[in-house]
Amino acid sequence: AAVAGSSRRSEGNAHGRVVTVFSTKGGTGRSTVATNLATLQAKSGTSTLLLDASRRFGDCASLLRLRPDHTLSDLVGVASLDDTIMQAIATPHESGLALFAAPSDPLEGSALSAELLSAVIKRLRELYELVVVDTNASLDDFTTAALTSADLALMVTSLDLPAVKDAKLCLSVLDRIGVAPERVRIVLNRANSDVG
Repeated sequence: AAVAGSSRRSEGNAHGRVVTVFSTKGGTGRSTVATNLATLQAKSGTSTLLLDASRRFGDCASLLRLRPDHTLSDLVGVASLDDTIMQAIATPHESGLALFAAPSDPLEGSALSAELLSAVIKRLRELYELVVVDTNASLDDFTTAALTSADLALMVTSLDLPAVKDAKLCLSVLDRIGVAPERVRIVLNRANSDVG
């Protein structure tokens, strides 16, 4: 409940919390952390949406064992992000969360803009208590849009030397792109016992 906030939103307060999960290196467990966080919050009764913003190779649908009929790419060219279209894109999961899936075809991801992602996140804040955003392993414009829209940014890293080096570099860049240090938390993910 600490991630979602201390209390449920009242009808008059339509401002959910956004948590962006990111990393600078693939294989750190970023999508697993995002998916588990969203699932646990949904099971606790928090109105939660998981947004897979890895526009070319998203894994959240697979991790949740879902086959979405619609993906984020279905919003390209949509004039208005009204309740009807947002509900149509969301795929329900048995945990109670909803998923906005990444495009199933990596080429469709090219049509997704950072501006569209920012608008989608802004709209989802109005519909859910918690929006968890999974990103890809780079600081491109799409990931930057997800980070600057976040109330809390979770940087997932591991203990291997390249991941630590990349995490250090990333922390020095975040403030320059508008992500204040107090909004960033580091998740040290140790996947196996081979890491010192």
